[in-house]
Amino acid sequence: MTPEQLGKVFDFYIDFLKKNGYEPIRINDLSEKLTTELFKANKKKTLNHLYWMCWQAKEYIGTDRIEKACRWLGFIQGCFFMLGIFSVKELKDHNKPEESD
Repeated sequence: MTPEQLGKVFDFYIDFLKKNGYEPIRINDLSEKLTTELFKANKKKTLNHLYWMCWQAKEYIGTDRIEKACRWLGFIQGCFFMLGIFSVKELKDHNKPEESD
């Protein structure tokens, strides 16, 4: 995946989260484990954090930290799947380059 393609995937998620009423808000205390119940109870907080991660990952692309941006993409997509936002097929499709690329 090229840096440009990676940026487009993050842009897609940023647009999706913004349209669905989320804000890029970082969870500062990441020392607590999210149990299944807590994860579901804090779905909005989790999606806000993923929104923040998308913005941060785009900055990593701009500073030539592509590998870190790719790791973050995997984490973000895993969370989207676990939260029931996207299917694995949809996530795979997001990573495919567009025909014009």
